[in-house]
Amino acid sequence: PGQTASLACSYSAGTGAVYFYWYRQLPNKTPQYILQHWSTGCTSSASFAQYGFSSTLDTSSKSTNLTLVKMAVCDRTAYYCTSIEWESGIIPLGSCSPCKRKP
Repeated sequence: PGQTASLACSYSAGTGAVYFYWYRQLPNKTPQYILQHWSTGCTSSASFAQYGFSSTLDTSSKSTNLTLVKMAVCDRTAYYCTSIEWESGIIPLGSCSPCKRKP
């Protein structure tokens, strides 16, 4: 508890915009959305994840990291990552979700 951990995922994509999602699954529960990171630089997260969770997305190396700060015992669980790519001109369904730009 109280430590920092970083999880890495790589992905393959073409030239479209990439939307990357992180989930966690607590024992005997369904997967829980943590956050999304878009190649446009925008992020959006669940309310519980606004403090203590962050992500980076490197489109050149096609990789992303999820960082957990000040981990609690309940953070020791399974984590999943997934990516979706949209071609130019197509607006993804989730584009209307709240978005905050990192400084």
